[in-house]
Amino acid sequence: MEPLLKVEDLTIAFKEDDKETVVVDKVSFNVNSGEILCIVGESGCGKSVTALSILGLLSPNASVLGGRIIYEGKDLLKMTDKEIDRIRGNEMSMIFQDVMNSLNPVLTIGNQLTEAARIHMGYDKNKAKEYAVSMLKKVGLPDAWAIMKKYPHMLSGGMQQRVIIAMALICRPKLIIADEPTTALDVTIQLQIMKLLASLQKEFQMSIILITHDIGVVAELADRVIIMYAGQFMEETSVYQLFDNPAHPYTKALLNSVPSIYDDEDKKLASISGTVPERYQDIEGCRFYGRCPYGVPACKDIQVYSEIKPGHLVRCHRAGKGELLT
Repeated sequence: MEPLLKVEDLTIAFKEDDKETVVVDKVSFNVNSGEILCIVGESGCGKSVTALSILGLLSPNASVLGGRIIYEGKDLLKMTDKEIDRIRGNEMSMIFQDVMNSLNPVLTIGNQLTEAARIHMGYDKNKAKEYAVSMLKKVGLPDAWAIMKKYPHMLSGGMQQRVIIAMALICRPKLIIADEPTTALDVTIQLQIMKLLASLQKEFQMSIILITHDIGVVAELADRVIIMYAGQFMEETSVYQLFDNPAHPYTKALLNSVPSIYDDEDKKLASISGTVPERYQDIEGCRFYGRCPYGVPACKDIQVYSEIKPGHLVRCHRAGKGELLT
């Protein structure tokens, strides 16, 4: 079966003062129907830019230098703005990380929710309202008719996030991109939102690309995981394989930095030394080399993103040779 979405050798750059900086470097991945794919990495590694490019939402100073984004056999990068508009918000939608700025402050919740139903589904005003109310109830908001009349500032952060999820689901899309959807929420509300997403994903049989830096969320929701660092993919595998047998040093470092309820009381939390390199597009070899405890001179050579086991891809020459990272 063909994947729902196929990204091939996607390269994205930002231009500033006549200088072009590549921030996403030839990334490739598939999203299958009905699966949750998590893309994990530190801030600034290119996760959000990759997601925004799929929906054609890159900022004016960003451009796609190469690659293809194939959705149901059609290259999104070759579509006109009108063709993209028919898909965006309809067959594919996005949940943004900034809850407070994702809703229009001068329009009621009802106006914002019914817009997509009227444009993409052809509903009249009354039918769109009834449908929007049903979606608000679906995401667990009580007294939905009253919420339809309210403005965003009248709702709590958790309620706003549920409204945004309802808005993303209004046309029952085949794919939702969730870009760190719980960043601005407290821990208890984060858990509620993530459980809600998982429940709705199963109910609607939709695919989700979940962008996060929270390893706990990955363990809870993901089917497959991609680890991203400095504009490149470092590792891709099933969620079970990732936690049982991480193959890339960066993946191992991320997992070691997560506290566990089974840890000893006096155990010190592990950290990754150093920082993400600047202008990493100029680094030929492994971009994690300067922070890697396993680094050897061969790491300065180009690292090939290769399959070490069926469905398990790694960008590390040691992993490719079957060397254990202990």
